[in-house]
Amino acid sequence: MPSSIPHGSRLAPAPWTTADLAKPPPYELIWEAVLAQRCPGQAKGSPKPHDLTTVTAKLIQVLTSRRFSEADRQGRFHQVLSELQEATPNLREPNFKRLAEPELEFLYRAIDRHFLDSTIAKAIAAGQHSLSFRISRRMTSTGGCTTSRFHPKHGQGTFQIAIAAQLLAQTWANREQATVCGVTCHDMREGLCRIMEHELLHLCEMLVWKDSSCAQSRFKSMAQRLFGHRASKHHLLTNREAAALQHNLRPGDRVCFPFEGQQLLGTINRIHKRATVLVPDTRGQAYSDGSRYLKYYVPLRNLVKWPG
Repeated sequence: MPSSIPHGSRLAPAPWTTADLAKPPPYELIWEAVLAQRCPGQAKGSPKPHDLTTVTAKLIQVLTSRRFSEADRQGRFHQVLSELQEATPNLREPNFKRLAEPELEFLYRAIDRHFLDSTIAKAIAAGQHSLSFRISRRMTSTGGCTTSRFHPKHGQGTFQIAIAAQLLAQTWANREQATVCGVTCHDMREGLCRIMEHELLHLCEMLVWKDSSCAQSRFKSMAQRLFGHRASKHHLLTNREAAALQHNLRPGDRVCFPFEGQQLLGTINRIHKRATVLVPDTRGQAYSDGSRYLKYYVPLRNLVKWPG
């Protein structure tokens, strides 16, 4: 397989490995999409049905009025971490090597139980909604993402929370700590918990008010009172930042790379998992500068910065 892929080429999907990281950590880091068995200690089955109006009212009360002291909040947070360490096989190490979707569900249930009296799980059961979890390999700048879809007639919601595993991995492969939601996190497990807390607030707003925005005062108030969050963003290492840190490569840099036995010279247009490099060619697409370029997707390790 050539080291660079022209625009329009198709590749069969491959499993995520440390080769996807700009600088692999000193251990093999593989994300499992599914575990053969559920995590030990995870609650089985759905909660018993509750009256939807009563459950929704309780969830609203918790979201809008509950406030923890700093000591109480830290105690609950460390209880969640302790349960993760004891009950989930992959999260026993602070900078874990594997992550599976059932472990994300375990984390959700632990946070819901310790901070929200399991009102999220009760609201989902009462409304006959569904909630799933996914480990994303495509999110390159967002730590997590919560999506919703409601049935047009009956109102049941289908919710999904996706977590960007690669951002956590490449951050702690290069740093000892990072700020997530305005809180200093000392390892990947803490960072994962803070991201899940943030996404669960999006889920709560969608359950109650059908829409959610972490830029609004209601969300910020809930995040601060319940979890002590001081911001809605993270400072995890993005692919672009990793490329600058490890390879000294940035959009706009002139680079050369091997392709089918020859060296091509072009300009970096974008950086994601690979760099998008524009190479001048009369067969290519016309751009606003009046020139035509062919687009190549090139692994960062194959790029050499052109002097000048």
